Amino acid sequence: MVISRNQNINCLNKLNGRYDIIYLQQVLYSIERSDCVKLLKKLKNNLSEVGKIIIIHTSLNPIENGINFKNIISLIKNCLRLTYYFLFPKKIESNLKNQFWGWNRNNSFYIKMARNANINILDVFTPKNKSNESYILLGGKN
Repeated sequence: MVISRNQNINCLNKLNGRYDIIYLQQVLYSIERSDCVKLLKKLKNNLSEVGKIIIIHTSLNPIENGINFKNIISLIKNCLRLTYYFLFPKKIESNLKNQFWGWNRNNSFYIKMARNANINILDVFTPKNKSNESYILLGGKN
């Protein structure tokens, strides 16, 4: 089965067995939308009966990352980031052959991809002691 033109993803075809935990940190932001669904479906097929997929990412929405806007440095970074995105808009994903940084995505995107891959969304949260990242816990086969 070919998941993608991306050979780094296709190496998962050799994945055997069932796993209790599959952990993705800052991975899906760099993969095209269609490949995200294919990858999640493949990983779902390798989950044990009690298996979970943990997605950790930095959301486009700073509030989802637990960023406190009272922190002036975070506020400045976010203003600069918005200016950059305005001045240098990205092409539509399907037309983009190479990318410098990755696509800007939020929790809603990952939840939609999980639903498209027919995986249950168990929880979405930001740990209080860990800012700048959002966690999505998936599991259970529909």
